[in-house]
Amino acid sequence: MKVKGPWQLRHTIAFATIVLVAIIGASVLLAGNASAQASVARQEQLNVHNDYYISSNCTEGYMTYQQAAGATYTPFATATPVPTAACGLNWRPVTSPNAGTGSNYLNGVAAVSSDDVWAVGYYYNGVVDQTLTLHYTEGDWTVVPSPNVGMGHNHLTAVAAISVDDVWAVGYYHTGGVDKTLTLHYTGGQWTVVSSPNVGTGHSRLTAVAAVSTDDVWAVGHYFTGNSGTNDQTLTLHYSGGQWAVVSSPNVGPSPNILTGVAAASADDVWAVGYYHDGHDQTLTLHYTGGQWTVVSSPNVGPSINILSGVAAVSADDVWAVGSYFDTGGNPGERTLTLHYTNGQWGVVSSPNAEAEHSHLSAVSAVSADDVWAVGYSYEFGCMCLDGSDGSPHSYQTLTLHYIDGAWTVVSSPNVGANDNYLTGVAAVSADDVWAVGHYFPAFDPQTLTLHYSDPLCATSTPGTSTATNTAVVPSATSIKTPSPTETAVDPSATPEPSSTPVEPTPCALEYTDVPSTNTFYQFVRCIACMGIVSGYACGGDGEPCDEDNNPYFRPNVSVTRGQIAKIVSNAAGYDEDPGDQVYEDVPLSNTFYQWINRLSMRGHIGGYPCGGEGEPCGANNLPYFRPFADATRAQLAKIVSNAAGLGDTGADQIFTDVAPDNAFYVWIQRLASRGIMGGYTCGGEGEPCDDENRPYFRPYNNVTRGQASKIVAGAFYPNCQTP
Repeated sequence: MKVKGPWQLRHTIAFATIVLVAIIGASVLLAGNASAQASVARQEQLNVHNDYYISSNCTEGYMTYQQAAGATYTPFATATPVPTAACGLNWRPVTSPNAGTGSNYLNGVAAVSSDDVWAVGYYYNGVVDQTLTLHYTEGDWTVVPSPNVGMGHNHLTAVAAISVDDVWAVGYYHTGGVDKTLTLHYTGGQWTVVSSPNVGTGHSRLTAVAAVSTDDVWAVGHYFTGNSGTNDQTLTLHYSGGQWAVVSSPNVGPSPNILTGVAAASADDVWAVGYYHDGHDQTLTLHYTGGQWTVVSSPNVGPSINILSGVAAVSADDVWAVGSYFDTGGNPGERTLTLHYTNGQWGVVSSPNAEAEHSHLSAVSAVSADDVWAVGYSYEFGCMCLDGSDGSPHSYQTLTLHYIDGAWTVVSSPNVGANDNYLTGVAAVSADDVWAVGHYFPAFDPQTLTLHYSDPLCATSTPGTSTATNTAVVPSATSIKTPSPTETAVDPSATPEPSSTPVEPTPCALEYTDVPSTNTFYQFVRCIACMGIVSGYACGGDGEPCDEDNNPYFRPNVSVTRGQIAKIVSNAAGYDEDPGDQVYEDVPLSNTFYQWINRLSMRGHIGGYPCGGEGEPCGANNLPYFRPFADATRAQLAKIVSNAAGLGDTGADQIFTDVAPDNAFYVWIQRLASRGIMGGYTCGGEGEPCDDENRPYFRPYNNVTRGQASKIVAGAFYPNCQTP
């Protein structure tokens, strides 16, 4: 499983940091964030290599790369990516949250299934860096609270997932002037710190993690006893028997040895990769078999820097490692490097580069022997100013390579905003379901970046009708739709009539293990699931064993978010028009739910919140906020469904004790309740005393579950739906 090592971490932000220094001053930036301070180490490392050097031109104030005497130029392949199409199998950005208001970085990603993905890194809280973990499920990324050790910096560099409730993250924390190993375990629905050993009295850092099983996990990195990187030695930890232990690992020569990636083919077949320094950096691969680690000879390209950043194991004799090497020829620069271990030895496999001057690979993930992904970034960098001013232009852009049909190709990948974008981790779920993570710079503070390679089938519409016009509406959080004079009042004492034409029975064999025929929501879940409005989760995860037919799970009692509700309702209503321009500040084009949120909003069926509140600053156009990842309430769902289904005013008297006529959602709740689409809860329970009419309670601000949402949507749009 990939992983980002400290060298790569510094490399990732080094040149972007230089640009920031040029704008806001080195003293301010470096005093504010230790991770920014560390980024200058990349430049320091470049200085020590004798294949090229950085020289100063005092009259112009520029630092430039100079080719070493006698170096030769080695041609490298380039590729022109094809622009990303709106639909079909492609990479697309997915909106991901950030913690706090400062810098946020993602360093690694791991997938349990298509709808259970983890990403880790760190964020700056204004004082120190803190651990950051994101979880993708139910179509959303959310921040999951994660612990920190001590009062200093805490960084997570990599993550490995065993099952739904068994995930590991590793990194390091700073205390007493040195870094110490950090391991977190997600189980029981929360992250906890697990004690991990260190070697010596100096720094000990973990940069990668791989899991064979619940009680067989490996973490690698490096340690040193001095105050610089000259004494780095390989570090490997093994989790077994419920605890971590140091496993002796070899080094090449007395010079620095650093491990940046680890992958396990089996319990007794584990690979670790990185680099060692011998006048210049060279590839390093270690193999654990027979109960011990050994150095396996690995090739290098050219006479200069060669480093490995990540490794993936398909099988015992099919392993990939990626990184970069420095070409010192007539067109010097960083180039992609891919190594393949097969037939008992490592070999270099030709890999393309972006059209930019430099290309670097950070991570690799394998679906099968002929389906492998590698990600990183490309950049232009001609020179930079010694005083941090008037530097030449540069640009960091995402880079993704795909190995298929026996060759690597560049696959077009998007970038967010106009500034730098980096990819640092990749996880492949299947041939058409791959995640990549990293960070991008909207301005000064980097923010999380997640890309998804998939086919959203966005050209497919769901059956339904709509006569509304596509008129843009700036929504309001509290606006109430006033019934028009032509709307017909409904007698609440009468038997509710269907609001739409009954749907013909649709044969469907779909069943959910956790929604048996005795479940309250059975008929409603089957109705909208068989119509493709909602989907479930593959069996086999923690607490969700497969039955004899391998039926999926629906999770009827899990809450849904505002973004998810927008998608469900929009699809149920059959809306499929162009979603138009951005309506909400927090729902850009890259948001997973953009099209469905916009379609409902442009009709006035759903609203947002005025900008200017805490954590929701006003942008250039003063757009409101939608809060797509907030849980949807019963009242909000009533409004959205009532409007999208075109239900008229009920004219009924107050139905629920806790939904009086002055309630902002009164009209919509009444419309659904009077038709039997939504119900309430009998009075007399704790905190819900009966009034003089013994009216039930609606609980308008409770969250809506997947089961409840299915019942309400099916009742409003497909009242007579049958799915035998």
